[in-house]
Amino acid sequence: MTPLISIIVPCRSRPEELDVLLRSLERSSYPAREVIVIDDASPDPLEPALGARPGVRFLRVARRVGPAAAKNIGARASSGDYLLFMDSDTELAAPAMLEAMLEVFHTRADCGIVGGEWILRDGAWRHPLRSFGPTGALETRLVDGPLALTAEVSHLSSSNLMIRRALFERLGGYWEPYDYIMEDADLCAACRAAGLRVYTSSDVSVRHFRSATARSSFRVRMMNARNQALFWLCRGRVRAGLGRLARGMRPSQPFAAAASALAVAAALPAVARRRARSPGELTWP
Repeated sequence: MTPLISIIVPCRSRPEELDVLLRSLERSSYPAREVIVIDDASPDPLEPALGARPGVRFLRVARRVGPAAAKNIGARASSGDYLLFMDSDTELAAPAMLEAMLEVFHTRADCGIVGGEWILRDGAWRHPLRSFGPTGALETRLVDGPLALTAEVSHLSSSNLMIRRALFERLGGYWEPYDYIMEDADLCAACRAAGLRVYTSSDVSVRHFRSATARSSFRVRMMNARNQALFWLCRGRVRAGLGRLARGMRPSQPFAAAASALAVAAALPAVARRRARSPGELTWP
C-alpha cells in the first residue's frame, strides 16, 4: 500500500512564493499526497489570493502563532503516514523528491528524519552539513555542489524535512516556545535521543529562495541567541546555554542583548515544564 505523505507549509504573506511551491508540488510524481498550508494570520489571507488548488487545504489562524506552532497545527490536521515540512519560499527541484525521501526510510532501518540539499536562487548547489560545535554553537557548513551520497547529520532545516507521523507524535511535535529558529534542530536532537538517526541525501533537493529568513538583523540576532540558549537549557546544559546567550550578544547592540536575556528569562518556566514532562527526549545524543 502506498503511504500517504502530508506536506505541511507554514506561511505568512508572500503568496507569490507560495504559488511557486504549490505549482512545483503539482508536478510531483508521487500520487499519494496532501498539502496543508497554514496561513499564519497574514494581513491579506492567502487562500483568496491563490484560489482553490486540487489537493491543497488552507488553514488560517486568527492571530500569529509562529512557524513551530503552525507546523504542529498542520500536523494535527493532516492524515499522512509521513509528514513533510517545507518552507514557503522553496520548490521541488525534481518531481521524484518524495520517492527519494521514502527510499531512505526504506533502506535505512535506523532512519528517523530525512532532508536534503538546497539549490539557491543563483543556481548554486549547497549541501547543509549541520552540527554543533565544541562551544555548543549551531554550525551549518555549506558544501558547494551536489553530493552523491546519503550522509548522517546532527540536524536539518525544515525547509524540506520528512518524519514518520508516529515518531513526530511520540516526540511531541515541535516545541512551540522556539517560534522560529532552532525548532528543527530541537526535533532532530529529540529524534537522535530516541535512538534513531537523521539523514540527508543528494537525491533530495529543493530550490530555496531564502526570503523567509530576510528579517531585520535585530530580530534574527535576538531570536538566534535566545533559542540556542533555550536549546541547551532544555537539555540541562546550563553552561552551554548561557554561553550561547553571551556569545550572541554584541556590545554594539545593547537592546538586542537585553531583549535576548529577557526573552530567555520569560521562557524558563516553559523549559522547566518540558524537562519535567519528557526528560528522555532531552538527553544529548
